[in-house]
Amino acid sequence: MKNEKKDKVVILGAGLTGLTAAHFLENPSSGGKAIKPFILEKQDIAGGLCRTEEKEGFSFDHTGHLLHFKKKDSIWKKFIEGELRIDLKKHSRAASIHIMNTLVPYPFQYHLAYLPKDEKEKCVRDYLKVYKTGAPAGASFRQWAEHSFGR
Repeated sequence: MKNEKKDKVVILGAGLTGLTAAHFLENPSSGGKAIKPFILEKQDIAGGLCRTEEKEGFSFDHTGHLLHFKKKDSIWKKFIEGELRIDLKKHSRAASIHIMNTLVPYPFQYHLAYLPKDEKEKCVRDYLKVYKTGAPAGASFRQWAEHSFGR
């Protein structure tokens, strides 16, 4: 009886890293044996932190800063567009914070002028107060956020 070894690979997560690993397993550059991995993903769609979801005519990007390339020739950009053949779209950010029935452009701290005078002054006072005292040791996230950014 022949003892055949089967290569079995399970990849946890269909995010950028998982999909990249799967790509290189299926397409070995060194001429090695191609392996078809089994990918497990907890979400309904692949992409992990690099996905966009469409809801009610709006696009929600989950990338954060992950796919913000400073250089046009970024190695990740080359890999995604070249190896994975995914067409990346360049777009300008149009993010705002809705507060006090006003849309304040992101980043908030640079656009306090959009707020009423008393709220603007309160933001600056709160920030200066927490800047001097710092967050207490063992602070909860809420305590840390209020101590870092004010109320």
